[in-house]
Amino acid sequence: MDVCDNQRLYHEIAINQFSSIESIRLVGMNYINNLSKVKLVIIREKNISVWVDAVDTKPYPSKADEASCPPCIRSMGKGPCGDLIIEAFVCFQKETENRDVCTENFTKLRSCMLNYPIRYYDALFPRADKKETKDTAGEN
Repeated sequence: MDVCDNQRLYHEIAINQFSSIESIRLVGMNYINNLSKVKLVIIREKNISVWVDAVDTKPYPSKADEASCPPCIRSMGKGPCGDLIIEAFVCFQKETENRDVCTENFTKLRSCMLNYPIRYYDALFPRADKKETKDTAGEN
């Protein structure tokens, strides 16, 4: 039997007592035997472990899979505001005449991006030196 056949995927997910369910984070991976399992550890007054089959650990399908998005939008769709980016892009694509309909989508997207300022810093706060280099490049 091959070594790869005897491996199990083990994920430990920690939930901090002060956090909500959105802030579950992947702590570590360890390859054990044959089936993929997940160990859920809830850190409160006591630790609780729950084992889940691999079928239950598959990621939810992204809205980018359904939409015909360019690669740059698909890559941005993998972030924390991914579904909002895809929704805003699809709305902007479909509404060719009345783009005011998409205002709500872009407002939600901006507020989500402001919750993750480090990840979306360049999109939220364009730097003046980048604008100047574009302007000077156009003059030459």
